[in-house]
Amino acid sequence: MTLKLGDNQVVEQIRRHRWPNGVKCPYCGSSKVIEYGKAPRRPYLQRYFCTNCRRQFNDLTSTPLAEARGTAEHRAGNTLPLPQARPEPVCCRKRAWRG
Repeated sequence: MTLKLGDNQVVEQIRRHRWPNGVKCPYCGSSKVIEYGKAPRRPYLQRYFCTNCRRQFNDLTSTPLAEARGTAEHRAGNTLPLPQARPEPVCCRKRAWRG
């Protein structure tokens, strides 16, 4: 059985797991954070503003999903199992050799 989650559910699960005791700034660790609207192209992401270090961040900042492309559902499906799916590292010369 597979469970399909939409963008909102994926981000909500990440938010609950990442900040169980309230949102903290990923840059300075302060809890002096205010909600700062939604991301324009990704309305399922809440933006925040840290009043301590004066930086903006969202639910995915400083996570493996932050720079991934596509929807949150797609990113969660493709990014989380990746460490188990990677083949053994091969140096560039061995990969390029066609002998």
